[in-house]
Amino acid sequence: MTRASTAAKTHCARFTGMADFLASLPGHGKARGARFTGGESFEDSRRNCVDGWPHIVARAEGLLDQIEASGLLAAGQPAYVLDVAGAFPCVPAYLAGVPDNMFRRAPSTQMGEQSPLTLYLDVCVSAGVSAKQLTERGIAILTLVLALSRVRPVDLCLYATLGASGEFNAIIPIVPIATAPLDVSSATYALASAGFLRNLCFAYAEPRGFDGNWAWHQNPMDRAFRDRVRGVLDAQPQDLVIYGGHVSDPHIAQPVEWLKEQLALHLPQGDAE
Repeated sequence: MTRASTAAKTHCARFTGMADFLASLPGHGKARGARFTGGESFEDSRRNCVDGWPHIVARAEGLLDQIEASGLLAAGQPAYVLDVAGAFPCVPAYLAGVPDNMFRRAPSTQMGEQSPLTLYLDVCVSAGVSAKQLTERGIAILTLVLALSRVRPVDLCLYATLGASGEFNAIIPIVPIATAPLDVSSATYALASAGFLRNLCFAYAEPRGFDGNWAWHQNPMDRAFRDRVRGVLDAQPQDLVIYGGHVSDPHIAQPVEWLKEQLALHLPQGDAE
């Protein structure tokens, strides 16, 4: 059963799974531009969410094989993380006025194989992100889930940070994806398609006042926005939250390099070789 809350003008709906989310949608969705949705209609997106995109799994597994064969993920390999001081700037963070706008190198976290991890993914991206870029981002994220699942329990949860005007100023549906075993149909399509966000999530939000902005009408690069998101999600310090982004954000502009950094940070020592 869906659990919804409306604290501080934020409509947060926690669904039990993809089927629960799909059942909440209207019978029909607005027609949107083919380039915006990857050529999918509302009906296409709803059907694909059930049938999945099997070819995405093959691409993710192939990418993981390439990374493993390259030897770039040696145990203890440092990765870049954002901080107030570092070797070089993160331009989008700097322009957004975020204090943590410098990249510094950090060693891999040392976690036991049984240490659980919840990965939260915001499916929201700016309108300038193409359907192809969303697919490449989704493949990188699915690869991350597959890799981490080999060595530790991983929970995957999708969410969308949608802005609104009227009764609410934020609409945040939260949809968990089964990972033991992985719900391949839901995961492959929702992670890698433009239609899941721009047809299905928009259709959920529009009757609740969705106005095309980010949640709370804030910049997703801002620390205040991200702190607020973690609070709504009830994310724990060890959880990995992938926030919504713009065209220049690393998980959109350079998804494979971003993937390598995440694997180096979150794989236990000795399991990244």
